[in-house]
Amino acid sequence: MRGNSKPLVSVFGVPLIERVVRAPSVAGADEFYVVTGYQGNLVKESVEDMAARLGINLQTIHNPNRDKGIPGFAQ
Repeated sequence: MRGNSKPLVSVFGVPLIERVVRAPSVAGADEFYVVTGYQGNLVKESVEDMAARLGINLQTIHNPNRDKGIPGFAQ
């Protein structure tokens, strides 16, 4: 596991964020957005590496108000 960020926690050798992205990708989704907060740079680096490896279009969006939860993101 890289860091303590939940999206990067590995389950049977596959990070959770990859499991979340793979299912809709297999079903035909071709564009993904990942909102980062805690350890945002580490998550961004990891998901960008994953996107390149899987050949998918993925963009990261940093939420500077992560401590405020969902309402903070909408500001």
